[in-house]
Order: sequence, then C-alpha cells, then structure tokens
Amino acid sequence: MTRKQDVANDVEFKAKLKVLGDMKDRHEISEEKMIEETKKLYGENGFFDKLKEYIDARTNNKIPIESGIRSRLSLEAYEELRAIKEKEVITENWVSYWRDKATWLTNPTLEDKQDITEMSEDSLAFFGNVLWNSLKDMVDAKLEQDPKTLTLNEYYRLLKAEMCQRFPDFPSKDDFQDYIQNRANYVSFQTKLEQARINGSPCPYCNSTSIRKDGNSFLCKDCGKRWRKSGYN
Repeated sequence: MTRKQDVANDVEFKAKLKVLGDMKDRHEISEEKMIEETKKLYGENGFFDKLKEYIDARTNNKIPIESGIRSRLSLEAYEELRAIKEKEVITENWVSYWRDKATWLTNPTLEDKQDITEMSEDSLAFFGNVLWNSLKDMVDAKLEQDPKTLTLNEYYRLLKAEMCQRFPDFPSKDDFQDYIQNRANYVSFQTKLEQARINGSPCPYCNSTSIRKDGNSFLCKDCGKRWRKSGYN
C-alpha cells in the first residue's frame, strides 16, 4: 500500500486489527470506536490511507461474530476470512459512501501523488479496482458530473498513469469516458429495443423498417436479427 499502509503487511499490525474485532464482538467497544482505533493504528493519513482504513473497518465489521468465531481462528485463518469479506466490501455499491460519508474527500495532494509513485504493483491494482468500481457505480447512478465523481476520476487517472509509466504496454485509454459513452449507448439501445418490441419498427440493430411479424417475435429482413414482441419474455 502506501508508506503508512506498509504496516498492514506486518503480523503485529494484523494481530492488532484482530484484537479490535474481538473487542467489538464481545461488545467491549462499539463499531464507531473500532473505526476510531483503526484510524489511530495508521496515524496521519492521505487519500489512500483513509480509503484503506474504511475498507479495513468495514471488512472487520462483516466478519460474523456468532459463537466467537473470530477469537477461535488462527491469524492465518482470520486473514483468509478477511480476504473474502474485503472482496465483498470492494464490490459493494459505493455511491452512498462517496456521496454522503466521505466528507474528507479532496483533490489529490502532493503527498497523494508521492504515495502513488511509491506503491507496489499490487497496491496500484487494489486501489485501481476500488476506484473503478466506485466510478462505475457513480455513473450508473447518473452522477458522472458530480464533483466527487470527477475527483475520484482524478485519483484513478493518476493510478493508471503510474501503471502506464511502469508498464509501457498497459492500456492508456480513458476508461471513465469510455464507460460513460458505452453506458449511454446501452441505454439508447435499450430504449430503441423497447420501442421496437411495441411498434415492430425500426429495427433496433440496423434501423431498417423492413420488418415482419414471426409468431411472438419480430424479424428484421435486412440484418436477420429477431426480438420479442412486448408482453413476451
């Protein structure tokens, strides 16, 4: 991870995270206190540190507490379980977090840019995955022009630029704009398809008006594509 997050690879640091989880499971501390203590383990943080703090705390909170499962696991088994739960966190919808909770989000600082240059390839890929999922969620929620979305894209572009510098063959296309365009094309096609299911014409694939009915479907005589009539799944 970044310089401060390198401690997360230490056995001692992982053990401290586990202890915090054990204390929460025993109701000795609240979830808010666990998050607060997790932050203290990292110290002063930039963007990537704060993002990883949130993911760590959210991951810890997703580990089941029934029958004291956390206290029964070895550190190795605990880390395997955390990896599974961390993946769940990363693939959750990020809109609510970035829109309502991440009040700390600011434009990239010099420290953030320095952190990127010092990241391992694994860390670049990790944060790139988190930010890409976040950007897709924001676009899907029609928030592509939201200032927070644009800020997240700045971080994503910096990560990708670093990957391109280290690996010359790494794709350099603008993923964010591509996704916006592809999504717009998809929405446009779905609208045309729904109209074609009702009206039969024009063809949503080639715009031909040479269409014939074929049972519960329509068939385009020009491109040969077929689509269901409205009311048929």
